[in-house]
Amino acid sequence: MTTPASHRRHHLLAALLAAFSTVAIVTLIRNGCSDNEAVALSQPVTKGGVTLSHVVAPGLEPGPAVQAQIGDWLLATKGLSLSMGADAAGVERQLRHGAMLDVSVGDFHTDHLLGLRTVVELAGVDQPLKMKGVRPLLDGPTPRLLVEQESFDGALELATRVELTPGSERAALVTRITNTQKTPLAALAVGDEVSWPGAATFAPRLGFVEAAARERVPWIARRGQLFSSALAYPDGADVEFRFDPIGPRDQRAMTRAAELAAGASREVTRYLVVAPGGLAGVARVAWKLSGKDVRVVRGKLDPAPSWATVEAEHPDGKPVLTVRAQRDGSFELPLPPGEYRLLLRAPGGEDSESVTLEPGSDPREVRLIPPEPGMLRFTVVDSEQAPLAARWLVRGIPPTKTPFFGPAERAEGAGHAGYTLTGEGRVELPPGRYRMLFTHGPEYALWEQAVSVTAEAGATVRAVLPRKVDSPGWIAGDFHLHAAPSHDSSVSLEDRVTALVAAGIEVAVPTDHNHVTDYAPTLRGFDAESRLATMPGVELTTTRWGHFNAYPYPLDAGLPATGELLPRDLFARVRELAPGVLVQVNHPRMADIGYFNRAELDSGSMEAGAEGFSFDFDTLEVVNGFELGQPKVIDENLREWFRLLEAGHRYTAMGNSDSHQLSREWAGYPRTYLRVPDDRPGHVTAEQIVSALRGGRAFVSNGPFLDVRVGGQEPGGLAVADEGEVSVQVSVQAPAFIDITRAEVWIAGERVAETERVAAPTAPLRLTWQTRVAVARDTWVVVVVRGSRELDDVLPGVHAAPLAFTNPVWIDADGDGSYGDAGADAAADAASDAGPETPLPDAAK
Repeated sequence: MTTPASHRRHHLLAALLAAFSTVAIVTLIRNGCSDNEAVALSQPVTKGGVTLSHVVAPGLEPGPAVQAQIGDWLLATKGLSLSMGADAAGVERQLRHGAMLDVSVGDFHTDHLLGLRTVVELAGVDQPLKMKGVRPLLDGPTPRLLVEQESFDGALELATRVELTPGSERAALVTRITNTQKTPLAALAVGDEVSWPGAATFAPRLGFVEAAARERVPWIARRGQLFSSALAYPDGADVEFRFDPIGPRDQRAMTRAAELAAGASREVTRYLVVAPGGLAGVARVAWKLSGKDVRVVRGKLDPAPSWATVEAEHPDGKPVLTVRAQRDGSFELPLPPGEYRLLLRAPGGEDSESVTLEPGSDPREVRLIPPEPGMLRFTVVDSEQAPLAARWLVRGIPPTKTPFFGPAERAEGAGHAGYTLTGEGRVELPPGRYRMLFTHGPEYALWEQAVSVTAEAGATVRAVLPRKVDSPGWIAGDFHLHAAPSHDSSVSLEDRVTALVAAGIEVAVPTDHNHVTDYAPTLRGFDAESRLATMPGVELTTTRWGHFNAYPYPLDAGLPATGELLPRDLFARVRELAPGVLVQVNHPRMADIGYFNRAELDSGSMEAGAEGFSFDFDTLEVVNGFELGQPKVIDENLREWFRLLEAGHRYTAMGNSDSHQLSREWAGYPRTYLRVPDDRPGHVTAEQIVSALRGGRAFVSNGPFLDVRVGGQEPGGLAVADEGEVSVQVSVQAPAFIDITRAEVWIAGERVAETERVAAPTAPLRLTWQTRVAVARDTWVVVVVRGSRELDDVLPGVHAAPLAFTNPVWIDADGDGSYGDAGADAAADAASDAGPETPLPDAAK
């Protein structure tokens, strides 16, 4: 969110820079142009319908993926604008130097490009390149940009012209590569590395690519909210579709490899295509650039369904193009001549038609009939008959198929799930039999029932979700969440908030990538401030060190230069910009975006191999939603956290969803429960939430609710040993759909006791246990609770078993009133801030 204060700072900075822009531009351009060209470019240059300029005041409109900064290049014609990184002043700008940063058919706030850069492979091996510079070319009919690179050994020189055709929807990327050696280079290929995350990339014969793959295709495309982009290769390209644990990362598209003689050069041309709307616009141009004749298949669905997609398939079933129907039901598919099966998917089901397209120019009219859907209406209430927000899932009962509610991430339907904030809603379904499920998080029972839906009568259901878990003094939170302000999410803030309330989350922090977001205005618009507490936050996303959340983060504080700073300096700068902030390390061991991995931390010796590592953070994400189905990873994370605790690093363990979508990535799973003085979301304060997290008065869960006392103290408290022992009392509540198998006591990172389930599996109070454990020194105790049966009903596709664990209870074994040697009486003081202690349920005594 942009505030008046941030607007004032932006305009002040822009005005100061604008005062120096003419001198700066002239100085920069003299290095690559004649004097006349330099003077001409002291102002924007427009020639032949194309304009070249620098980013100066007022600059670009802000947006989730806008990368350009003041001083970068802008190249624009009617219908297409792009920005290029202009210089390498500092580490952060070096990473962007010579890369295409933004592209749009209008305002850059709709941009979904993160970066596009020319790359080279020799015999299939990447050849690292260094950037020589970016300079304008003004001697042609239109202004162009020239990006110059070379290999580190000097054997290759590359010069890539970026050219716009006036009034067109494409930019040509023409790379001239020169072999400066005296010997030929075999199997030399030029290509592009492009990152446009947030949605799956489409490619002919592959469709929307959902997993890592490598295929030869004529073009690849990214569908956006208002426009789509494509990279087209006249002779085809070998494309590697790359993923990280979060989702699509980037694509590396290489043209066909060939020998390059000594001292010789050759040119390789590719095209970036941008067009409003869905994939049809960019596909039409991309097919033509690939040398294909293009026919248009079009039609109009009558009556127009609420949503529909039309896919053209080859006879072998491989997808060629997928488009969304317009609101009036009309659709167009530009396709090369050939035989196709057209497949319509709509709320009422599917229809198909086979067509043969001969070369020609006339559109081919087809008639696809959207089946009539049945309308399932529902209400969701609690045991007091009050409306209850909920998540719903629909599964087909064979032979009825499980429905698909369109490709968009929308609360009214995404995948086979949806959300209601009001407790009411309706779902369009093909006639058939379904299993309908409603849930409001793990403190409530779930409702599940078979439903028959007809086109004529539809169906009506009334779901009652009674509360099964009593949790006074505790509030459920998710402190790692993404929505459309993140470049890799298309979820609106309204739908994100709806999903959180429906999941029974009571405090949530938005943590979009390098964007400070606030849910408060959305909550006010919903009149839902009493149902969800929040504070502004941000995920500081670095390319070299990992991802770090910071909250509460002032909306007008500005962000540190994430690419410029070592972790120790980044953490210090964050604390300067946002006094009182909590710094959270996210997914510390997740591939190449984990801080501990990037820093080469050995948690045994507590030594980091990378310079600049810092332990100056507050909370540690021990369980990330993407790891819920990986029990070995979670156990490794737990053990590493235990080693950090033993080394004296008192980090509060967190469990967060890291959800970017509304389906498959379930907000609120896992969650972090906090002990607070007032557990009503409309009454708890940000200060109380931060205090609970700093004090470790928290436990992590994807279902079980824990009430744990060690020596009479809750997590975060300081207990005094009695003759070398402390008592441990464990009470676990959960609805019947959550399996509870056993509880474990861990002391100083070693499991010292465990018990099997002792209560009836249908009772809300699922496990009670008392024991005493020996403690020989000041130490700490963590309790872990596990289940065996996976939570497939509420977490479909995740394969996660129930898990919960506490933060430590600190043990004073020597009676000096503190834990360890640091005189940590603060633990007891922090525990007292939580308010009066609540007794264990009678069954646990």
